[in-house]
Order: sequence, then C-alpha cells, then structure tokens
Amino acid sequence: MNTRYQIFISSTYEDLKSERASIERTILRGGDIPVGMEAFPAADEEQFEFIKTIILSCDYYVLIIAGRYGSTGPDGTSYTEKEYDFAVSKGIPVLVFVHGDPGKIESGKSEKDTASIEKLGNFIDKVSEKRLRKVWTTEEGLILSVKEALDHAKATKPSAGWVKGDSVASLDALKELAKLKEENDQLIKTIGKASISIDLPDIPSFDTSVSVHLEAKKTNIAATPYVEIRSTWEGMFALFSASAIIRYSEDGYGNENWYFDQDDSQVKMGQLIAERFQSSSSSNYVVKTESFSILKAYYEEVGLFLEHNGDQIFTELAKKLARRLLISPQSSEIPFSLESGNFEDVEIPF
Repeated sequence: MNTRYQIFISSTYEDLKSERASIERTILRGGDIPVGMEAFPAADEEQFEFIKTIILSCDYYVLIIAGRYGSTGPDGTSYTEKEYDFAVSKGIPVLVFVHGDPGKIESGKSEKDTASIEKLGNFIDKVSEKRLRKVWTTEEGLILSVKEALDHAKATKPSAGWVKGDSVASLDALKELAKLKEENDQLIKTIGKASISIDLPDIPSFDTSVSVHLEAKKTNIAATPYVEIRSTWEGMFALFSASAIIRYSEDGYGNENWYFDQDDSQVKMGQLIAERFQSSSSSNYVVKTESFSILKAYYEEVGLFLEHNGDQIFTELAKKLARRLLISPQSSEIPFSLESGNFEDVEIPF
C-alpha cells in the first residue's frame, strides 16, 4: 500500500516563513502531509491543548531552530519548546535542525534581550543532548537536510502512516477475518494451547561497535592465522559497500540473472581490511562467513542492503551514505582497531 506520513513542522513563525514554506513543498512532493502552526495562529494555552492532539496524530516531528526563542506561555516557556517536550514525551520520532551560524542571521530575526537569548541557548542545549541533530545555514541546505533525515527516519523508524480507504480491506473481509479469529480462539481453547507473541530484539545503533573476524585463505601452517578487527557498524559499512560484488549470468533461454557473490565479497573485504594494517598480507585474508553474514543482516535490517533486486543491491540511502563516508572528514575519526591476532606474511602453498 502507498503509505503517506503526517509530519509536524515546529519552529518560530515570522522569522522562518520562507524556510517553512519550502519544507512544506518538499514534504508534499514526497507524497507526505505537512502540518504546521500556520493553521493555528493563536499562541495561548487553550490553543496549545488543541495543537497537542494534532502532534499526537503525526508520524514524525521536525523542529527548526534559528535566532528566535518564540512566544512564551505563562510559565515563561516558548510554545515551540512546549511542542518539542510533548512530542518527546509521546515517543514521536523527532528530527532537529539548528542554525549553525547565528552571527549571520538578520538582526530582525534574532532575539535582543538577554533573557530570551539565554532561553534560546538552553533550548538548543536540550534538543542536542543525547539526540542527533543537523546543522544548517542556508535555506537550500535546510531543505536537503530535512529530506535526507525524513528518508532515513522512514527506513529506520517506520511509523503507521496513512493509506487510502480503498487500500484497506473491505467491511465484508473484516467481518470474515473476525469470524476466523473467533474460530481460531475457540480452537486454541479446545486443544489447550495458548498463543504466543514474539518480541523482536532491538538492533544496535549505527555508531556502536562490532567485531569482524578474518582468517588466512590458504596456508601451510598448521594453525590458521586468525585476526579480530573492531570498528562501528558505520565504519564497517564503508568497507562492506566497497567490497560487495554482483555477478551476471544468462541461461540458455536469454534470461538475465544477477546475483550477489558473497564468497568473493568476503575475499574483497578481507583484502581491504588487511591493507589498512599491512599491505604485504592484503591478499591472504578473508572475512569469515559468520562475520560477513552478520554485517549483511544488519545492513539489510536498517534498510541499506537489498540482496535480491537485480543489479541494484544497495538502496539510494546506502549509496548516499557510502559517498558521504568517502568524502567526509569525520569518517577518518571512526575507530578501527586490531583486537587480536596479527596480519602475518602467510606463505601460500602451490
């Protein structure tokens, strides 16, 4: 079904009219539904109670901060901050975008008094604590960041969204489903078995560490040289994406067949890892099947890898991520360590 997501846009209003309008257009072009406080111009406690019901109906919450703290309620807290606190308290995925160069914000769009400046600074500190945020300085950069963040959120934190009424099962089908459920419940009682629910385990975050094990491909030594490498899922993805090999074959009837060659991909990744530590041994080590399969399962689960999709085995988000890891200065700061073993010069027997 074609799912559309409702996205709440929160910010101060007068100073960010143009940016908000551009973001709304971007969301609409993506097939989703933008919702903002333009529809609720009054800023008071009664109106805020109504806005909370709107936020509750949204799938994602986009917060944009520039140079204004905004209108405040009786307690001195701005309604923008109140909206943010409410979204967080209800577990709605929050995407934060903070202006990265306050000195270049027009004077009429920045706070003047010390108290408001201090509140704005405290608010920025709050939204930055234990939460990923993106920095923007231009309207074009903001639009791109919002689009990328929403794409990533949909892939990693999927929400229920909205579907057209004709995409949902008909009333007769729902009645039939209810009847079958009733019969199934009765059957369970009859045979004395209880149904169970399975809670899927959480997956690690992208910046947590992971170990990868390698071994020598061939050796005339009795004990096979064994190496353990540790990095993050993010750091390993740069090598995983550079190592992935797809093959093409054609049967006798002219049918094309693309497939992911895991064996050769393990060899390629072992080569790239070994070259980081000792170039002379780079051709002798291969990533063990268990480690490689764990990496593949993780990247498939987070929406980066597609094993069965013709000659395209990576999503658009994965391709963009790989490019960013290649050109970003921060990628050199990703930890990458040799935990155990050594990349020895292994003699290959003939």
